[in-house]
Amino acid sequence: MPPNKLHDLPERTIQEDDYFRKLDADLIDRLRRHAAIEEERRLLAKAAGTNNQEILQELAQLGYDRDTVNLLHLVPLLQVAWLSGSVTDSERDHIEQIARLRGVKPGSRPYQKLDEWCRHRPPQEFFDRSLRAIRMLLESLPAGERKGSVTDLIQYCLHTAAASSSLFALGRRVSANERKLIARIASELSHVHETEARDVIAAAQVARAINHVSVRYFKKILLVVNHDWDRDSAFKKALLLAKRNGAELMLAGIYRGPEPPSADDEEESRHIGDRLSVMASAAEHARIRVRQKLLVGKPELEIIREVLRNGHDLVIVSAGKGGLREALFGSSIMKVLRKCPCPVWVADERAPARNGRIMAAVDLDPLNQQTIELNQKIMDFAISAARLDKGELHVVHAWRFLEKHVLMDAPQLPAGTADRALDESEAVRRQWMESLLGANPPGDVRYESHLVEGDPGLVIPATAKRLKADLIVMGTVGRSGIPGLIMGNTAERILRHVHCSVLAVKPDGFVTPVRLEGE
Repeated sequence: MPPNKLHDLPERTIQEDDYFRKLDADLIDRLRRHAAIEEERRLLAKAAGTNNQEILQELAQLGYDRDTVNLLHLVPLLQVAWLSGSVTDSERDHIEQIARLRGVKPGSRPYQKLDEWCRHRPPQEFFDRSLRAIRMLLESLPAGERKGSVTDLIQYCLHTAAASSSLFALGRRVSANERKLIARIASELSHVHETEARDVIAAAQVARAINHVSVRYFKKILLVVNHDWDRDSAFKKALLLAKRNGAELMLAGIYRGPEPPSADDEEESRHIGDRLSVMASAAEHARIRVRQKLLVGKPELEIIREVLRNGHDLVIVSAGKGGLREALFGSSIMKVLRKCPCPVWVADERAPARNGRIMAAVDLDPLNQQTIELNQKIMDFAISAARLDKGELHVVHAWRFLEKHVLMDAPQLPAGTADRALDESEAVRRQWMESLLGANPPGDVRYESHLVEGDPGLVIPATAKRLKADLIVMGTVGRSGIPGLIMGNTAERILRHVHCSVLAVKPDGFVTPVRLEGE
């Protein structure tokens, strides 16, 4: 019997309806995916600052999106860091510092991607294609802006190479292999031969330090809380530094004891805890990562042990209402300054929260490597502080011409001999000062250099008073470089005569005599 066509019609209709429903669903899904891709492409274009479809396609193929494209210009730095086979802690600190200043927040997806690149080397093809994408983006800029951007990026690479064994960009020479790689990067970015790229590198080396390269990066700040926190300049400074650096802030109250505590002691302990909680709330309101802790025992020992336990890279303490001079006598602050392994910022309560004038006290001795390295630290911190507060920098060297009185009292010498010798000695020191500023360029920071003749313990405080300095950055260990060496007499004399905030730093290799319990 022939098939009944009319009987089969409903079944065919159902099958056709199912077919077209699936077809429509696939079409709608494709349209949605296309719309999502177009929206992602639009957001990528906005984040990358270009509508060039070739560039956007290249970026998308490399895995960049609207969030991670901000990491593109960090890839050459990573390539330099990976040249040695691994990314060192100091290289990573340097790269993360720049990432934060480019808006990459800790814990974000771009930050996690950067962490992945630092732990696992990306393929060489990724480096090469990313570099070409950067060049394509740069080619869309005006010639003058493009040249400046290339110079800045090469300077970043040089700082990364120099940071491979030092936290400070000028603490180490760039190796031949690093220089060769940077030349290749400069060649690709500038679209010139590698031999011509040397001019690009030279321009980067002599260019002014860009605004955020030299900013000292703190990851963990320890604030020792005083009694009048609501009028506390140290608290305001800690908030400012933590906010600017994306750092974690530890609020530490000090409770001396005794054990077991009396009723009055328990009341004091609760009062300290309440104050810490209020301060922590204020920090959280400012979107700062904050923790709080009550330290029990001798203040100087517990502060330094807290630094050793948790790796804080800056301690901030308040000089109190009486100022630094009164705070140092018979207090624990001087002991912390002597023995703390990390920099210590003693905030004068009378000083403004922002430092308008920063004074870097340096000791010029081109034959002493420890002095050279300590000067680099002092300059790095001082430049950073000046940039942070948009202040002006004063680099001061105090020196004594020990033979001056001997020459003046020698009748057999021609008249004016002492004055000529003094002038020659000052000229040598002026050359040293120029070399120091050349090796540590203040860049866009307004600065002046000062050579003052006389006893440093007297003329440094006098110069700070004359300049109306808000902050002095100085070294606090003598030249011998013995681990754990107590702070030098000159540094202590200076500290006892100044009337402003002080940031005290120590040279590399300093080892605190304080030990953790059980060691």
